[in-house]
Amino acid sequence: MCHYSSNTLATHNSRRSGGRCPRGFRRGISRRIQKSDGRLLHFRCLRWRGYWRIILAAFWLRHSPLRLKAFAVSGFPRPFICHVLVYNISRVGSRVPVTTLLLCGIAVNFFLYAVVALLEVIAGDELHAIVFWLIGGFSNVLWSDIWAVLPFIIVGVVVVYFYARDLNLLALGEETAQHLGVNIERVKQILLVFASMVTAAAVSLSGLVGFVGLMVPHITRLVIGPDHRILFPASTIVGAIFLVVCDAIARVIATPFASTLELPVGIITMLAGAPFFIILFRKKKQSYAL
Repeated sequence: MCHYSSNTLATHNSRRSGGRCPRGFRRGISRRIQKSDGRLLHFRCLRWRGYWRIILAAFWLRHSPLRLKAFAVSGFPRPFICHVLVYNISRVGSRVPVTTLLLCGIAVNFFLYAVVALLEVIAGDELHAIVFWLIGGFSNVLWSDIWAVLPFIIVGVVVVYFYARDLNLLALGEETAQHLGVNIERVKQILLVFASMVTAAAVSLSGLVGFVGLMVPHITRLVIGPDHRILFPASTIVGAIFLVVCDAIARVIATPFASTLELPVGIITMLAGAPFFIILFRKKKQSYAL
């Protein structure tokens, strides 16, 4: 992605070895919010919102000595702009119906995907940098990058955990939750903002590591139950372990081909996630048939 000397590359390898677990922590907690109620949130577009700006930054900041930090800075805050845009477009009166929120999110997702495709076409020599962010990996992330976004992660996790009880009630349905005293629109806004914060922080550093948010929350839920007060911390731990295992598998696979080759961890998560998604879909289809 960037031009490193041998000394710089050696420094990278020595310093990034511990960075996978914190990123797994962030992905576990943010994806637990996203998957807590499929009718409430649609975050596929969110990942692209933060991600395509990182790609755009690659064209302008390639020769900067602060390349990697510049990517994170450019990709981290701007998802909130898209979040406000989608939320306001979806608003019907004083409410934001879930259906319109999903449709607007999908529309923004495809628009930003078109922007990314255009950048891929005109990238030229920079195509490798774009592919890195598309697949997702840890090869260019340092502990200093993690410390830079850690305050946002801590704030987001604390606020989200505070709303675990409301998420438990929302899982029963919006009408039931409203009758039990949950301010649905307020909870939606707060969770969208802080889940955006945690998700954008993860994507700004490692790119788009797919299927973690689909597998980890569902598997954790099957094992320990639906209580979000337990699911949030459990998902952080399981997410971290899952990414560490996937990274180890990627290294083992890449070793026979070249000593300097590092297989992006996103490839392993997608290979594991696609069958899981198919199995989950078939089970849902069977339950609807019954």
